[in-house]
Amino acid sequence: MKMIGIKLDGRTGEESDIVEFRLSEVNYITVRRATKHNLQIPIYHTQSDALLPLRTIGEMTRAYVQYGFIAADKSNIVNTRRIKKMIQERKGSYIEFIDGTTIQISNRRK
Repeated sequence: MKMIGIKLDGRTGEESDIVEFRLSEVNYITVRRATKHNLQIPIYHTQSDALLPLRTIGEMTRAYVQYGFIAADKSNIVNTRRIKKMIQERKGSYIEFIDGTTIQISNRRK
């Protein structure tokens, strides 16, 4: 199984911070809380890196852009290869996908 993670240590802000790895390459998994009240976050330890799962829209957008995904707004990442059309209305915009499903997106950022 392939996974995508972000380096725990030594991040540079570059694309090299995003790492594709196989679950079979993981030596062990630990969990850590970002703060006292947050959920536990797994850390995947491989021979070369400690990797966190992607957690933010920014991290996911950077990791998935090569597969055709973009941030449609602050809450949605969409696969541009599956978009049939965009519908703009005063109350909000919508994206319709080739399978007929739709999502509403903010008018502020497309």
